[in-house]
Amino acid sequence: RAVQFDPPTAEIGSIEVLSLERMRVRGGADEFLTPQRLDFEMVIRIDAGAAVHTVDFFDHELNLGDVLWVRAGQVHQWGQIAEINGPAVLFTPHAIDDRTSEMVRAVGTSTPNHWPAAVIEGTPVAEVWDLLLASSQQTTGDRAELREAVLANALGALLAQLTLVRP
Repeated sequence: RAVQFDPPTAEIGSIEVLSLERMRVRGGADEFLTPQRLDFEMVIRIDAGAAVHTVDFFDHELNLGDVLWVRAGQVHQWGQIAEINGPAVLFTPHAIDDRTSEMVRAVGTSTPNHWPAAVIEGTPVAEVWDLLLASSQQTTGDRAELREAVLANALGALLAQLTLVRP
């Protein structure tokens, strides 16, 4: 089933940062039962719980501190989404700058979908996540475009850092 990027408000722009709990509430119970093909990208971090998540028919055991990146066009299926929580970033494929996007995508199919916590420990990934989450909470008033630029740069840094880490 195709799923399109559909942020709840226009102010969200091309990058939405939310919790998995909020995603479950917004989507409803039936949203996560069948396989999906996203037209956007999704990166999640597991802050609580454990579950199996399938991406392109490969099962990934998600545990505390793990990161999962589902790219646009991949088929994925949620496992027990009610059993996990943590931040999620939903974004259009063109949300980050072209140069960063090209470098990240140049790695191609060798970029994994799943990074276990032990693999990213000691790397800047946690700090970049913190920057992204803090930036998403920042109020900007009439400066929404500047907020979007900050989020895009933090997101680009997160994707680049993940690409540098080899599980």
